[in-house]
Amino acid sequence: MSKLLIVCKRDDKDFKSEKIKEICDSLNPDNINPNLTEVLNLKQTKLGISNPLSNLKLSENGIVLGKLFGEEKNWDQINGSHPDGNYVIVRWNHSNLELLSDILGTRALWYYFDEQHFIASTSQKAIVQYLGDFQFNESVIPWVLCNGLLGPGHSWDKRFKLLDLNAILNLDKELWKITIHKEDIHFKPNQLSDSENINQLEKKLKETLKDIEFDYKEWYLTLSGGYDSRGILGYLNRYDSRGNQLKSITWGLKDRVKEKGNDAYVANKLAQQEEISHTYFATDSTLGDFEKNFERFLENGEGRIDHLGGYMDGFNIWSTLFENKISGVIRGDEVFGSYNFISDYHLKKFMGLTLPSDYTNLKELSYLNDFSEKLPKEYEKLPYESEAVWRDRLYQSYLVPIFLSALTDLKSSYVEQVNPLLSKRLIYFIREMPDHLRTEKKAFKKIVKSLNFQVPFAKKPAIDSIQNIFREKEVLVLLNKELSSNFAKTIFPDSFLNEMLLKINKKNKTDSKKSFLTLIKNFVPKKIKKIILKETFNSTLDYNLLAFRIFLICRMVKLLQKSTKDEY
Repeated sequence: MSKLLIVCKRDDKDFKSEKIKEICDSLNPDNINPNLTEVLNLKQTKLGISNPLSNLKLSENGIVLGKLFGEEKNWDQINGSHPDGNYVIVRWNHSNLELLSDILGTRALWYYFDEQHFIASTSQKAIVQYLGDFQFNESVIPWVLCNGLLGPGHSWDKRFKLLDLNAILNLDKELWKITIHKEDIHFKPNQLSDSENINQLEKKLKETLKDIEFDYKEWYLTLSGGYDSRGILGYLNRYDSRGNQLKSITWGLKDRVKEKGNDAYVANKLAQQEEISHTYFATDSTLGDFEKNFERFLENGEGRIDHLGGYMDGFNIWSTLFENKISGVIRGDEVFGSYNFISDYHLKKFMGLTLPSDYTNLKELSYLNDFSEKLPKEYEKLPYESEAVWRDRLYQSYLVPIFLSALTDLKSSYVEQVNPLLSKRLIYFIREMPDHLRTEKKAFKKIVKSLNFQVPFAKKPAIDSIQNIFREKEVLVLLNKELSSNFAKTIFPDSFLNEMLLKINKKNKTDSKKSFLTLIKNFVPKKIKKIILKETFNSTLDYNLLAFRIFLICRMVKLLQKSTKDEY
């Protein structure tokens, strides 16, 4: 997905295209030769597209960043359809501008509105650059420190808002007024039998993948060893309408491809069985590259997530795909259901909704407990909701638009990404399924197992754990340097930073807990394991991880402050 900047002014005075172009140029990664920025000049509005890809959908009245599923005739008309797909849509006429998010907000779109300007972008940094100043939002601090995410609807700048999922924002340029229409999430079980539900789900899965047209010359399937990508593989045609064969890719540490039971190993076996071309990319980082790779990680993803493990190669995978004219990747993110969590804490931790009060060791840190942030009411369990409905509503309303969309952002400067399993057709039906068919993804797993792939499912990931990364000597040196800096003291109090510096080189309770969990994982039945965990669990947050997230905040604030000083 290319990156997008839209600026609408109440008047057209001193409204220069060059500024839009230069800001969009600055959003391009430093390890590719990007396509030239496009700038559209409309009434009171200028729209810039950085590194426009070949699959960009553009008409006289609208633009799609992403992909529509099936044919939509009036997607670019004001008050037109709200189509199926993974996208951000902008559409316009003489007097109105509309911004659309898809059903789960798989693409983030930020906006700013005052008496003279309406600015929207898939990049927070672009809006900061246009305004020429940065106002740090301290509300992100507890969310980043506890979850490695910005939190519910938060942005780095306190003036920016995130367009909600399944929403249409309309700007009336004559009245200079914004209205937002949003469809809420509702789960309502149907009266079908289990077999009828499973048959209907499979039917809709087939229809969805049939309706999405891919040119396999320009698209790769990202293949892992789990259920999700295997489900897509089972229903995708092996050849497109032009006769090009389906291709797949996997990435991870170099030696994982030889390790049985690993994502990399299993994906390779699946591709061999299905006789499709498969490429494996190693994500190993060489000594001395961490700081450079981390800076690129921040530039590309704007610090919305701390999941660095898959990008330790310095985004070599994605630059290689771009330079080889690959337009996009097909991923298997889905919302077919989730685990039965043993406590509310485990549910919130999985979703990325924990706060300092959820951790025993963080309660001792007065600085973190001074924050007034609470779990927003819309994420609390409703009186009439079952545990399974609450769990799956959080998955759809928070984990996808906050967590998964942040991962999408990291790649979007290089390639487009499509998640067919996040189709409106599938999601509406999933919300009608009974709880027990969503729990543990029971219905979807049964469908995938019926495809009779002869390759066992993977049990281990291929990428490096972030816990391993921030214990490397090179990384510890950088953490110590940043946490000791005068700049860090402009964001965090001295006492907090000094306490963290004392702790980050010590082994803490989390390490022994992980060893215990690893020990029981393969030898204890799931039901017994949950009982043991519930009785013995004590929530702590690894101090090295906490220090790494402090480091991330400091570097991201520096980056945004620096962007205000650049000339445009």
